[in-house]
Amino acid sequence: MAKNKENPSERLFAELCAKQYLKGFVFHSPKYNDPTEKEAGDIILWLRTFLIAFEVVWRDPSSKGGTKQFIKRIGEKRKQLESDFKVYSENADKLELINEAGKRINYEKGYFHPDNFVGVIIVDCDSKLENIHYDSYKKINYSNFPIAVMTRNDFVDLLIEIDTVSDLLYYLKDRHKFINSVFQECPNIFINLNLRTERALIALYKKQSNSFVGYSCSQLSKNNIWDDYKREFRDKIRARNEENKRTKILDQLVAYLSDNTDKSEIMPLIAWEIGIQTRRERVALADKVIEAFQGLKDGAKPRIFAYLSQTTRCWSIFYFQYGEEAGKLEDNLIEMAQLKLFKEMKELSFEYSVFGYGFKKSIIHTGNSFDEIVVCIEDACNYPVITDSKYKKSLNYFGDPKRKVIKEFPGN
Repeated sequence: MAKNKENPSERLFAELCAKQYLKGFVFHSPKYNDPTEKEAGDIILWLRTFLIAFEVVWRDPSSKGGTKQFIKRIGEKRKQLESDFKVYSENADKLELINEAGKRINYEKGYFHPDNFVGVIIVDCDSKLENIHYDSYKKINYSNFPIAVMTRNDFVDLLIEIDTVSDLLYYLKDRHKFINSVFQECPNIFINLNLRTERALIALYKKQSNSFVGYSCSQLSKNNIWDDYKREFRDKIRARNEENKRTKILDQLVAYLSDNTDKSEIMPLIAWEIGIQTRRERVALADKVIEAFQGLKDGAKPRIFAYLSQTTRCWSIFYFQYGEEAGKLEDNLIEMAQLKLFKEMKELSFEYSVFGYGFKKSIIHTGNSFDEIVVCIEDACNYPVITDSKYKKSLNYFGDPKRKVIKEFPGN
């Protein structure tokens, strides 16, 4: 089938991803030259060391006859994903990406991590599908990296519960391990794509607080798993979703940072540090940011807080300042980021980075949450010696952090 006939499906799918995952992390038809131009995935989601490659297999609705030959193309897409993996691991420096905001970005080989690469085959077909061949599915399971096969409807179902790159990557990796452990016992659940098994999988995963531990085919074989989950967890889902809504302020901040990557070479890293957090990890941070922005509007005194990412193990400093002290915002932010770094290095032999986010609100009413933003990154490797005076000064600003357990549902 001609490649250009797949473009409408790929484009629609890319737009769906962009809507859900923020435009800066979605890339359509990444290309490289070796020596002629080639593609490395139909759509990819790239965020720091996280890389999810999608291959879309589309059937023209006007096609006649059965879907047996069409289903065989899933095997071709598996081979393509294996080729994609090789490209990103060996030829990453040749790749040029165009995100959904239209910006051209070169992929950097240093960010490729084989344990964080996942492939997804999306089957876009309006007809009833023949079963995937048993041996073909086994080859998918035995690939060197996780590969998921799902229909377009399956993926839409998945987006109801998962809406960040990190959450999707973790789910697909856990999903792969679970399917490998039960496939021999109940293969028909997976090779028959008409069953909408993805809904059952995601329901079990969420009921177990993002885990398949303890599940077997007996649980997956039950009827109405998705409907039962929506009914039994109705109040918990509602409470969770209300909390998650507040984290959209961080989505907006990440989008702003991503759109302004040309203004600073560290801006992509700054955007990634927030964007790589899971949805539930963002709740506590979002609540603090919302409160601090309200303080800026009310003309409150400068406020600072630190936040530890459980994904990257790096600290972030958020500094909020009201007033027109020209040039002071960046100086203050850098000093606070350094002091937090010194405290962690002195007390816990911290070896990573502290990311700084500084916000200033003008005394002139503008209606904005903030009127100026500056960013910085302070790396532990740049400070081989921490003086006692610097450490003592850090204690004036930063105490012992309270560790908050991340839960899928409030009150659990």
